[in-house]
Amino acid sequence: MALAEKIWGSSIGAFITYGKTAAAAALKPLLVTDNGDGTGTLVVSASSSALPTGAATEQGLDDILAKLSADPATQTTLAAILAKLIAAPATEAKQDTGNASLSSIDVKLPAKGGSVPVSGQKTVTTAGTAVAVGGDVDSRDLVVIADPDNSGDIYVGDSSVDAATGVKLPPGGILPCGNVNLAEIYIDADNDGEGISYYYTT
Repeated sequence: MALAEKIWGSSIGAFITYGKTAAAAALKPLLVTDNGDGTGTLVVSASSSALPTGAATEQGLDDILAKLSADPATQTTLAAILAKLIAAPATEAKQDTGNASLSSIDVKLPAKGGSVPVSGQKTVTTAGTAVAVGGDVDSRDLVVIADPDNSGDIYVGDSSVDAATGVKLPPGGILPCGNVNLAEIYIDADNDGEGISYYYTT
């Protein structure tokens, strides 16, 4: 780039052409002041100089804040959004539903401190007549054990259990039954007065 092609002006200042504009391909003048000693000082307009770091961003934020403060419609919109966030009936309803679900889960969880083991025994008074293992109790991990002193087999099943349909347990036989209600598990026996032991957790 040539420093000058032509010089115009006086001892106060001069315009030196230093290039061409991109739009019109015309010579673009540069203002230089005469220092009086054969040197010149480049004059740069503050309005066209580069902004300091962050100045454009700061100005942008200032403009946004000014618009928010000056625009009643924007303030009204923000106030309406804030009111909905505070009231939020739909959100509260969902939270209530979630809390109810958590409460129901908590009820089904074992009591704090661990499971409580429970054991018992059941005898078939009359062979051929099924009896329930227990009352209306929801058990966890129920295990049925045929009395090792039995002389015959025990049969485990539902209320219609008998020697033909039940799960046969020989003396000392063990049957895991899982999580069941004690009133829904029945036993029958080959002989009167023989039975089982059982245990479960709550």
